[in-house]
Amino acid sequence: MMVESNKDYENFLEEVYTKDQLAGLIGEIELAKSYVYKKEQSIILSKKIENKVSERFSKTLADLERKELFPSASKMQTGYLDDLKKYCLGLPVCKLVVSFYPSFEFQKKLSQWFVNQLGKKVILELSAVEEIVAGVQIEFEGEYKDLSISDSIDQLLNNSYLGGGK
Repeated sequence: MMVESNKDYENFLEEVYTKDQLAGLIGEIELAKSYVYKKEQSIILSKKIENKVSERFSKTLADLERKELFPSASKMQTGYLDDLKKYCLGLPVCKLVVSFYPSFEFQKKLSQWFVNQLGKKVILELSAVEEIVAGVQIEFEGEYKDLSISDSIDQLLNNSYLGGGK
């Protein structure tokens, strides 16, 4: 018996915070799909893909299989993986431009902040640009905010050079 829910899908996304990480997960989903009909049908999918995908992906799949939350029929497995991919591609993306590329821990905290604020997972599209200096530029759901101090510094420098300063 299979019970599809976003919670099952969220298990696969637990350590996915960025667009690059999401692309990696989608690649693993596609690879898993390619193994559904390979080898003996009696072998569960998590065993077929073991050492071919990340340990996290195969363990998550094995856990769902053990709890009978992942279908045993090949056609339904393909459907589940297609639905998982569609769910992943439907997640909102927030573009962030910062002055440094954030560590994995920072990405995790930032992702959790979005979950706390919006009640949903948001995928981060990160860009590091030295000119940002401090702060962040954010683009999310059609809105743009420049919360960096770059413009303030530029204005200060321009005013000083143009005789607006002291």
